[in-house]
Amino acid sequence: MKLIKSKSNDRFQVWNLDKEIESTQVRSNLMRDLGLLDNIPKNFLTASNIATIPRLVKTHNVLTDIPRGTRPQTLDEDSAGEVNIKVPRFAATASILPADLKGKIEIDDFLNPKNDKITLASIASVMNPKVQRIKETIENTWETALFNTLRTGVAYAPNGTIVNEVGQPYDFYDIFGGTRQTFTVDALDPDADVESQIEAARAWIQDNLGQGTVVGDFVALCGTTFFTALSKHPEVRDAIKTVGGGLAKRLLIDGKPSQYGREYRQFEYGGVVFIEDRFHMTGSDASQAIIIAKDATDMVRAYYATPEDKFDLVNSTAKESYVFRYDNLEQRNEQIVIDGETLFLFALTRPNAVQRLELGDAPTPPVTGD
Repeated sequence: MKLIKSKSNDRFQVWNLDKEIESTQVRSNLMRDLGLLDNIPKNFLTASNIATIPRLVKTHNVLTDIPRGTRPQTLDEDSAGEVNIKVPRFAATASILPADLKGKIEIDDFLNPKNDKITLASIASVMNPKVQRIKETIENTWETALFNTLRTGVAYAPNGTIVNEVGQPYDFYDIFGGTRQTFTVDALDPDADVESQIEAARAWIQDNLGQGTVVGDFVALCGTTFFTALSKHPEVRDAIKTVGGGLAKRLLIDGKPSQYGREYRQFEYGGVVFIEDRFHMTGSDASQAIIIAKDATDMVRAYYATPEDKFDLVNSTAKESYVFRYDNLEQRNEQIVIDGETLFLFALTRPNAVQRLELGDAPTPPVTGD
C-alpha cells in the first residue's frame, strides 16, 4: 500500500507502510487477568535445564477393629520423591535489513506532521517494534501454555520436544496421583437443579485437594455454548438478574479490579465465578468449562532455564526470557538479527484443583397423543 503525502512546498514524500500498519489479532490475557500467570511460584534454575519437581502422594489409612493378640494393621506409606523434566525451549527471530530503513520516515512524522522537516527511520526506531513484537509473542506463549496445562494436565510442548521414558507427554495427573473428573450440568433442562450439580464439583475438589485447608475461590472458564446455556437457565437467571448477570465486567483479583482493564462476560453463581472464554474454549470445548480452585496452594509451579549455547550465560541464574541482538553477521554489514528465547515449564503440581464441567443434553420432549 503506497501512501503519498503532500507538503506545503508542493513536494511529495512517498513511503511504504505495509509493515508498520497491520491488523492485530485479538489475543487472550485471561490467565494474567485472573492473576494465575503472575502469582504462581517461580523457580529460576542455575547450571541446569532440568526441573526437579518434588512429588508427594499421601495415602489415607483407616483402621478396622481386631481382637487383642492379633497383629496390628500395617499402614500404607506416603509416596514421596521427585520427577525430573527437561525445560522446553521456545524461540523466535526477527531481522533488520537495509531495505527496512531506505526511504522510510519515522512513523510519528506521518501520524503527527508538524512541519516540512522529515526524520528518516533509524535502526533503533525499526528495532524497537520488532523487539516488542518478540516480547508480546513470548507473553502469548506463556498464556497459551498455562491454559493448555490447566485444560489438559499435560506439560506444554506441542512439538513433542520433551517426553517421558515411554515417549509420551508428561501427564501431571499421573505424576501426582490426580484424578480427572467431568461433572454434568443440565443447563438445557429448565427443571434441573444446576446449583446442586455445580456444588458436587466444588465439593469433590475440596474433598480431594489434599492440602488440608478449605478453598473458596472458584472460577470456571466456559465455552460460549456452556456459558450461554447456564446464564439462561431459569434458576440461574433469577439468582443473578439483580446484579446484571452475563454483562461485561472487569475481573476482580483479590477484591480489586484487574489492572489490565479488559472486560469479560461473567456472573457468580453457586460459589463459582463463571467467565466466558471465547479464545481458548472453542470447538468441542465450547460446551464445556474448566473449573479451578484458584486459591489452591501451589497449584502450578513455573520453572525457567537459561539458553544452553551462550558462554555468558553458563552457570547463571535463569531469567524468564531473553532477547539477543547480532550485528554484521559474517562481517557483511547486510543484516541485524534479533533472537528471542524463553525456556519454561508450567507444572500442574496439584491437579485435583482443576476439573471439567460439561453441558448435559436437552431433555427429550414428552410424546403427546393426537
